[in-house]
Amino acid sequence: MDEELVLDIGFLLKNINDKMERLANAQFKSIRLTFSQVRVMTFIYHKENFTTTQKDLEVFLDVSHPTINGILKRLEEKEFITTEMTKKDGHLSKTVRLTKKGENVLIASEKEKNLHEKALSAYLTKDERNKLIELLLKVQKSASEMEE
Repeated sequence: MDEELVLDIGFLLKNINDKMERLANAQFKSIRLTFSQVRVMTFIYHKENFTTTQKDLEVFLDVSHPTINGILKRLEEKEFITTEMTKKDGHLSKTVRLTKKGENVLIASEKEKNLHEKALSAYLTKDERNKLIELLLKVQKSASEMEE
């Protein structure tokens, strides 16, 4: 029975995620950031002009409005982002922009992130790593479809 639990996809994914989150939180503790906050900043960093909307962040991270609101508030207090309300097509939207300070923190942390990523796939060949990513994307798609 215990072996079945270990082979459970959901359990394995949760276990890996928890370990990675603990490592990341320890890494970013010295600069008063959490894994969730860094994920938000990374998403913004990869957007044109380092700018996105709160709604896009909610969708990408699959979190509620109050959750992303709290993360953004703390990032803004630390001056890693700025936010402003904008009106487009008659709808109000919160625009979120990465500051230079936020950009510098992400660049500085990139080396550590790459080391973690390399460690995750240390026991995999390049082909195995690519296949794992392919399979995880399929699992992610299945999980998304289950929610619908």
